[in-house]
Amino acid sequence: DRDAVDGKAYSRPLVEDEPISWSRILLKSGKLLKIPGLSDDDLAKRYIGAIFWHTAARAPNGTVDKETYRRFCRKPTRHESAQQAFDQDTVAAEVYADVYPSDAVLWLSSLHRGALAPKLQKIASFVKARLHAQPSVLAARWSQ
Repeated sequence: DRDAVDGKAYSRPLVEDEPISWSRILLKSGKLLKIPGLSDDDLAKRYIGAIFWHTAARAPNGTVDKETYRRFCRKPTRHESAQQAFDQDTVAAEVYADVYPSDAVLWLSSLHRGALAPKLQKIASFVKARLHAQPSVLAARWSQ
């Protein structure tokens, strides 16, 4: 669902009112992982890439889609408005675009915009291409 870099979108300085900063998260995580000076690059290298699935609050033209969000995403466990979801989606997209190389992120529109099968095919093709681009990652994972 999420990778380690995702936490950057939910911490300072990107979210000013959050009590913890991304630099502090990296420092504490680096101590736990025994990787001094842990960086965004170190985290990104742990993954073959990322699939970023935009929220239903984002219309295909890049504007806020309140109606689609209200219809599909407003549940008892989700309390943010369409605008809040859109804004968080924008911050998270910036994080992924900043941390990963452009060929290591697959950008998808929301599940509710069109058939699922073509999107699953895109995901499968993306994963195959990333594994082909980094065959040592797969070999290392299977040898453990």
